[in-house]
Parts: sequence; structure tokens; C-alpha cells
Amino acid sequence: MPETGVIKPSRATRCHCIRLVIIRRSFLVLFLSYFYNAQAQHHLDSDFDGLLDNWEIANGRDPARADYQLSLGHYHSCALHDEGVKCWREPTELDQFNNTYDFGQIQVPELLNPIAVSAGRDRTCAIDETGVVCWGYALEDRFPTPDLDNPSQISVGSGGFTCVIDGSDVICWGYDYGQLSPPPLSNPVHIAAGNSHVCAKDDNGITCWVFECLCDRFIANSMLG
Repeated sequence: MPETGVIKPSRATRCHCIRLVIIRRSFLVLFLSYFYNAQAQHHLDSDFDGLLDNWEIANGRDPARADYQLSLGHYHSCALHDEGVKCWREPTELDQFNNTYDFGQIQVPELLNPIAVSAGRDRTCAIDETGVVCWGYALEDRFPTPDLDNPSQISVGSGGFTCVIDGSDVICWGYDYGQLSPPPLSNPVHIAAGNSHVCAKDDNGITCWVFECLCDRFIANSMLG
């Protein structure tokens, strides 16, 4: 006996409904993806300095360069903030004898809109509108600062040398342990100098270099006591 009062949707109608549900879900996924990406962009802080990229762009700052920096040296520290560069140090036990570690590395000279600072063992360097400026233990007579086009980052090694990112190049000068000759790098964005080695971050990741023979000799001497 035929059923009455029940209308079954045709196969074409069911397929149409399924396609409509899929389209609606796809639209919802796209909308949520756009919404969350927009929110992420709105709260993006590329240089991790606490200032959002949107705010830095609106106020004429570079969102790829940290406006606030802190650099820890051997016996002193330096900070870059809105008012410029400030350095300080705590007295050491040796200070009571001959003030051994005071070379003027915390006596910041006049800087013109500094953008970077780095504290080393007994000297400090910064980048301002005039280029690279260093103070403290003087090395400029023996190792003058090379000609630079557009230095953006700087790192002072505790072994008496300095490295900068200059455009798309890394340039180092000072006492040479083999670390003054960086390997080929692709668009370096960060630089860090240690006692006798240097590391940089570029498009390929993190690359470090050091004079291997010096390392071998140090390891051998350590093993011999």
C-alpha cells in the first residue's frame, strides 16, 4: 500500500544540499582563517621589543629592528632605550687594588639617534647616524673601523674584535683568530660574537665559524692539563 504524506527528496536534491553544506563550511573555514590571520598580524611583534609592528610602522619605526636592546659584557652592561644608550657596571673584588677592569666602557659618548649597542669585555660599540662608535679599551689605533655602507647590527666579541651586519654582508675586524673571515651568507639578519668565534642567522639558518686550528690546540692543551 503506498505511503501518504511523506515526500522523499530526490537524489539530485540531496546532492545539492550536500554541496551547499560543503560550500558553507569552506566559506566558514576561509573566514575564520582570514579573521585569525588578521588578528595575528594586528598583534605581530617581529623584533620582540614589545612594540607591535602596526604601531612601529605608524610611528615611522622599523618593525624588523628592536627599539629596546640589552647587552651584557664581561663586567658591564648596556641598554638602548628611548633616551639613547646607558651603560653601568658593578664594582669587582679587583677594583679595590687597581681598578683593573675600568677602561671607560660605561662612559657613553654623545650619540646621534643610536639604533644598536653591544658590550664586550672592556669596550662598548654602538651604531648611530654617524656609523660605528666605540669607547672603552682603545683598539682603533691598531684596528681602525673599516669603511661601512649601512651597518644595522653590531656585536663586540670578548676576544678584542667586532662584527657588524653591513647591508647583506658580515664584516669583522680586530684580533684575528680566524673568525674575521666569515663564510658565504645569504641575507644575514642577526650576528653574535663570542671570545674567538662568531655566529650569524641568515636565510639558511644559523652558521658559526671559528679558527679550527686554534680550537684543536686549545683542546689538546686542555687534555694535557
